[in-house]
Amino acid sequence: MKWSEKDFNILLVYYPIGGYKLVNTHLDVKRTRISIVRKAIHSNVCMDETNKHVLFSEQGKKTCKKIRGEDNPNWKNGISKDNYHYKKLQMQRYPEHVKARELVNRALKSGKISKMPCAVCGNNNVVAHHPDYSKPLNVIWLCRKHHRELHDGKINLSCAAVR
Repeated sequence: MKWSEKDFNILLVYYPIGGYKLVNTHLDVKRTRISIVRKAIHSNVCMDETNKHVLFSEQGKKTCKKIRGEDNPNWKNGISKDNYHYKKLQMQRYPEHVKARELVNRALKSGKISKMPCAVCGNNNVVAHHPDYSKPLNVIWLCRKHHRELHDGKINLSCAAVR
């Protein structure tokens, strides 16, 4: 929908002091946030720095309250996969798994072993699966999808696929 001259004048007056929300309260026909912001950008209309700071800090406070802890879509029970603490716990809980992964990575770098296509679908983007951590270089090469399905119990592979 095109911007009328009246709507554009409302944008010029209210956007610098209150952003898209204030503009939308004064428009006869409500517009989306993106529509208002795009029109302001294309018209070189900017918010005042003090008003911008106040508006965004208030929005940030509201947003931060909503997405903390279990309400955050990235919540992983308090442990991030990139966190040193998590890695340290994994090393303490499963030292044989960590050692086997390290040995596979070293063997790949040295050329002792090489990646093979996925044992299920033939995809070349693969990860190593250890059926037995006591034999760290005996791995099954699986794409991420089939590796996840194997751990979820959706597929079953025989040891014949071990390479």
